[in-house]
Amino acid sequence: MNPKVLKIVMFAVWVMLFGGVLLFLRSRGIPASMIPEYIQAWVQSLGFWGPLAYISLYALRTLTFFSATAFTLISGAIFGPFWGIVYTIVGENLAANLAFVVGKYFGKDVIVKAGDQLSFFPKGEKLRENSFISVLLMRLLFFPFDWVGYLSGAYNLKQREFALATFIGILPGLIAFVALGDIFANPLRSLAIFTPFFLFGLGVAYYLKKHTKTGQEFQRIKEEGSSTVK
Repeated sequence: MNPKVLKIVMFAVWVMLFGGVLLFLRSRGIPASMIPEYIQAWVQSLGFWGPLAYISLYALRTLTFFSATAFTLISGAIFGPFWGIVYTIVGENLAANLAFVVGKYFGKDVIVKAGDQLSFFPKGEKLRENSFISVLLMRLLFFPFDWVGYLSGAYNLKQREFALATFIGILPGLIAFVALGDIFANPLRSLAIFTPFFLFGLGVAYYLKKHTKTGQEFQRIKEEGSSTVK
C-alpha cells in the first residue's frame, strides 16, 4: 500500500476509534471526570479477563491522550501494589512503543512541527546525540508521557535505546503511583512504597542533569524556556 494512503487509512481509523469512544461515553451519560471510576468498575467486572483488558486499554490509551497517571493509579486500586505494578509495566511499555511507532511512521511532519513549538523539549538533533540518556531523563522528570513517545519516533531516535530507556526510566514513578493508587486500602503501605521510589527517581534525574552533557543541555533548555516566559 502506498505510504500516503496508509497514513490516511490509519488516521481515519484513529478518528473512528476516538469518536466511537466519545459517543459511547456520551450515550451512557458518563462525564470526563467519571471516566477513571467507570474504567475501574468495568475492569473489575471482567474478573479473570480484567488484567488483559487493563493492559489493552493502557496500550490503546496513548492514541486518545487520556491521562497515563490516571490509569496507573487505577491499577493500584484494582490489583493492589504487586500485580498492579506487573500489569502496568506491560501496559505502559506497550503504550510507549505504540506512540513511538505512530510518531515514526504516521503524521511525522505534524508531530515534528508541534514538537518544535514545545520549548521544554530538546530538538531532534539534541535528542539524537544521546538517545538513551535523553529518553531516560524525560521519563524520570515526568515529561508528558505520550509526547515523549511520539516525538522520539518522529525525530528518528533508535527504538532499541528508546524502549530500554523507557523501561528503566518509568519504573520509579510507575511503582510510586501504583502504590499511591492503593492508598485507600492500605495508607501506610502505600505511602511507604510511594515516597522512596518517587524521591529515588527524582534523585537519579538530578544526578544525570548535573553530571552528563545531555542533562546539562536539558537544564539549559529549561532555563531558556523560563526566561522566555518571563
